[in-house]
Amino acid sequence: MENRDSKSRVIIKKYTGQKKAEEILSKIIQLFLSKIVR
Repeated sequence: MENRDSKSRVIIKKYTGQKKAEEILSKIIQLFLSKIVR
């Protein structure tokens, strides 16, 4: 049970990390696009 719990925790950490990375990427893309439009 301990092994499974730690594994799921690692997966959750990876998932939240991906989410943050996606948010940062989308923000960078939005900035980039707004600069091109100007």
